[in-house]
Amino acid sequence: MHFFKNTVFTEGFLYGIMILEELWGEVLKKEDNNCVFCETEVITEKYGEAVSVAELPVVPQIEICLVVGGGGICRAVNEVLECGSGDLFVFDSGVPHGFFASTDASEVRVLKVSFFEKAILKRGDEEGGRELIDGIFSDRVPYAVAVLNSAAMGELCRICGLIRNELETRNKNWERAVGADLTRLLILIGRYVSLADVVSAERPKGWSLAYAVIGEVNRSYFDSSLSLGVIAERLYSSPS
Repeated sequence: MHFFKNTVFTEGFLYGIMILEELWGEVLKKEDNNCVFCETEVITEKYGEAVSVAELPVVPQIEICLVVGGGGICRAVNEVLECGSGDLFVFDSGVPHGFFASTDASEVRVLKVSFFEKAILKRGDEEGGRELIDGIFSDRVPYAVAVLNSAAMGELCRICGLIRNELETRNKNWERAVGADLTRLLILIGRYVSLADVVSAERPKGWSLAYAVIGEVNRSYFDSSLSLGVIAERLYSSPS
């Protein structure tokens, strides 16, 4: 943690954290074990360099995004990545990100599975469930990228289809079935990501700090004693 010792919080960044608290408050209060979503989104909005981090969607769930058609741009905080069919992205909660078309005439289709980690934590397996999620990420950056071949893409789509069917039909023990399918999905993604090339883009100064702060807010959201000073002390940084 001493990596952050000489880093300071900017006024704009701290304001962003306060906005995140407001946006997530009601959602987090309603969080339960069954909060899982599975959908395919078609994006036609063209990407522009003027898009700011503040305009990117931020959700409190973990989100798995698989590009299943078309091509475009994935923007993760300040990183801009071209994407096409077979590209897999996994974002931890609180990571600003969005998908865009590359031209006015193009579109990108993204299969998304988003969930709170409680959806896979059954029978007191809190540590094991979170380990599955953390095992996907590396270098203290809470998102991962991989390029899948047709067989791997087909397998992930098949599991996502099972999850979607369970969510729609809600047959007996559907919650356990969804949890099992999510676990299987995360295990496979962890294997694919470990074989993928690490994203080599230059990350801006303060990248790791931003997510360290977001992580502290997530872990201590309902702690009434949480303050900028407390967060700064935990991260060996200055609240100014």
